[in-house]
Amino acid sequence: QKTGLDDDATEVYYSAPADLARLGFAVAHKLDKKASSVSKLSEETDSLAERIAKDLSESERPCIIAGTSLADKRIIEAAANIAQALYDRNENARICFTVPSCNSIGLGLLNGDSLDKAVERVSEEDIDTIIILENDIYRHVDAIEAGKLLQKRHTVIAIDSIVTQTTEKADIVLPAAVFAESSGTLINNEARAQRFFRSYIPRPDIQESWKWVRSMLIDCGVLNQDEWQSLDEVINEISNSQDIFRLIPLAGKPADFREVGQKIPRQSHRYSGRTAVYANVNVNEPKQSEDEDSALSFSMEGYSGQPPASLITHYWVPNWNSVQALNKYQDGVGGPIRGGNSGKRLIEPSEHKKKDYFDEIPGAFKVKDGMLLIVPAYHIFGSEELSSQSESICELTAVPYIAVNPEQADDLNVNEDGKVEVAFSNVSYYLPVKVNPSVPKGLALVPKGLNGLHWDGLPFWFDFNL
Repeated sequence: QKTGLDDDATEVYYSAPADLARLGFAVAHKLDKKASSVSKLSEETDSLAERIAKDLSESERPCIIAGTSLADKRIIEAAANIAQALYDRNENARICFTVPSCNSIGLGLLNGDSLDKAVERVSEEDIDTIIILENDIYRHVDAIEAGKLLQKRHTVIAIDSIVTQTTEKADIVLPAAVFAESSGTLINNEARAQRFFRSYIPRPDIQESWKWVRSMLIDCGVLNQDEWQSLDEVINEISNSQDIFRLIPLAGKPADFREVGQKIPRQSHRYSGRTAVYANVNVNEPKQSEDEDSALSFSMEGYSGQPPASLITHYWVPNWNSVQALNKYQDGVGGPIRGGNSGKRLIEPSEHKKKDYFDEIPGAFKVKDGMLLIVPAYHIFGSEELSSQSESICELTAVPYIAVNPEQADDLNVNEDGKVEVAFSNVSYYLPVKVNPSVPKGLALVPKGLNGLHWDGLPFWFDFNL
């Protein structure tokens, strides 16, 4: 469908996931004839592929962006084909993948089983306890599958920082620290391990998730009291668990790191007025909290020079205001941060060697009488989970709807004011209709992640004749 990027695009192409992949494969073939060709491509699409290939081949620094939003791996494979074909012409060619969450790549690298497998195990095996770590199951599987996972014949323990449908169904809920109260490591969309640090200490009854897990493992006899006593110990154990994680400790400095015997201050010298923050309660300044899991201090006292990149908390040099001082931390204006980038990439590009192209090209999308392929639509406010937790942001959140093109609306005999019954895994919703000319024929868009609409976001065919 039409997005905010359309106004800046040279050309736009709206189509079903299979046809998007076909266009990508066709572009790759235009760039390199060794890549598989696409059969039965329309003249219009073939001409578009030719123009795209020409523009990419003439670009100085082309970058191909793809992702998982439509849950179709063939789109990702087509993007990879384009990037590989481009790289043979131009070593500046790059590819970037978008993923649903900040640590999606890290979760994938763990090689764990899927939620579907978990539901299957719960149904077939005698599982006495399920631990759900900072996730609302209803956002990832449909309501029926979530119900199977949360059934009452076993104990459900949820560790979370917000109230969700999952925590409401759980037998035990343990309060987890939010991101600003936690320290740890995530692996971003370029497979770079990045450290993050807490901004303040949570209340005593709230713990970081790994500390709750540690307590449970000790109670179960899996860990001893002297294990996992610090975040660095946990990081080192993860790094030893799989070869892909061996470089994680290099993402940041350990907690015992010091510069000239001092910790790195979180606060700038401009925080000198902190003594007045609680002066109405007590004129005596309380002792600053200690952070045992990082080389940072909860104060403005400490090393005043430029710290390592992974420990930079703010930018400041004399005569430069705030972030304008960034260039003083770089090797030249716009250059890399002195001392190297923050984090450590776990997957580095190898010397480029020609590999086989992906060749599982889908057939052309075919419209089915009386049926629509329902695919997810995404909204900045609403599709992201935390955006629906703020009252002010909720005012900008879309309500659930179904978007179809004008021709499809006529076939369904509905208009902008009408509603259509749509069933997601046998749970029916009456969704208001939006007529959108940019929606391709044969498709319908339904927003993913909105409150009150339980759908895993996987495309499916729906028969509107039922």
